[in-house]
Amino acid sequence: MLGEGLDVVLLEARDRVGGRVHSVALRNGMMIDCGAQWIFAGQHRIRTLADQLGIQRLPIADQGKPQVWAGDQAISLDPLDKEELHRVIRRLDAMAARVDLEAPWATPRAAAWEAKSFGAWIETRVSRPAVATFFRIPFEGHHCVPVQGVPLLHALFYARSNGGFKVMLGLDAKVAPTEYFEGGAQQLPLGLAKRLGCRIRLQSAVTRIVQNPHGVTVEGETFRLSGDRVIVAVPPPILRSLVFEPSLPDSRADLLQRMPMGSGYKVHTLYDKPFWRHAGWSGQALADFGLTNDSSPVDGSQGLLVTLLQASYSSRLSQLPANARQDEILRKLGQLFGPQALQPIEYAEFYWANERYSGGDVARLEQGAWVDFGPSLRQPSGRIHWAGTETATEYYSHMEGAIQSGQRAAAEVAKELL
Repeated sequence: MLGEGLDVVLLEARDRVGGRVHSVALRNGMMIDCGAQWIFAGQHRIRTLADQLGIQRLPIADQGKPQVWAGDQAISLDPLDKEELHRVIRRLDAMAARVDLEAPWATPRAAAWEAKSFGAWIETRVSRPAVATFFRIPFEGHHCVPVQGVPLLHALFYARSNGGFKVMLGLDAKVAPTEYFEGGAQQLPLGLAKRLGCRIRLQSAVTRIVQNPHGVTVEGETFRLSGDRVIVAVPPPILRSLVFEPSLPDSRADLLQRMPMGSGYKVHTLYDKPFWRHAGWSGQALADFGLTNDSSPVDGSQGLLVTLLQASYSSRLSQLPANARQDEILRKLGQLFGPQALQPIEYAEFYWANERYSGGDVARLEQGAWVDFGPSLRQPSGRIHWAGTETATEYYSHMEGAIQSGQRAAAEVAKELL
């Protein structure tokens, strides 16, 4: 095990472990995931960890037809649409293959790609509206931000990190999301927490990190701890609120200013059965307002739809009263799946932008950030080592990426101290 032989203390700001992995129970006892949930076929670290902890994985329902909607109209791709779709995917994946995952700033044409948004690239390269919609909706679902807000370089890095554009669009069954955790994904951090025992301190938000030639001191309102090294796995917007002495290198501080978080509502609607299956639908849908997935129990004893709302739509809905927001979301689901979708037996929503110690779903690097400040993303700042899914080179923004980043940071510390 990485770090074996080291004395470790884990400081957690919340009253729970898991960060953006958070499972809660519905009234009927079913566990749902407010944050990260699905496992992709190529994610081996998370499967290994689950097996070590004895956590059961369940297959994702895969029956029926998916839907694609643009505005208030269902659309399907005709032969010309499909021809352009696959041509553009091949082009984008060829570009993404040139991105250096360890050093995106060193990629040929990095500056040119970072100067243009992914949305602008789509506008100039995609002529068919249905194909543009097919790219835009899942992309915004992954990044929790409109396509115009993400540089092309970051989009290419993200795609390669996550298996390519074909995977991101759900068109490669070999590496698509295939499983989820029975009982919720938070079982992973809870299982690790049991191993650490009293070394975990909850409700211990760090406010100040002080380095000197002999060690590092971490301080909060009620504690002050000293050690040889510290691993920081805090979302970038929250990290900006910490005090560092001495100050972080300018490149690291500037990078944090260029890593905003995107966010969108995640909504669970529970029904007495997965009625959409009887109508021939898979429960998977792409629509202007977001994405839906079937997360029903394997035996079909109840129906559970998970909806990931598009970022700008979520921002607008956040201004509405809770009951009006629920009515609006159910109306959208009714448009996709019929009147039965309007009457869930339970409704639950979560908005990470309102979560104090996260500030959103996932951070992205804005224009100029990779080229100007990218080397400081993972480079230790003295005795401070950086982790978190936003520092991953594989499956950036996923649980798998968070695990990879933690293993890398632990290896860095072990190399220095053991």
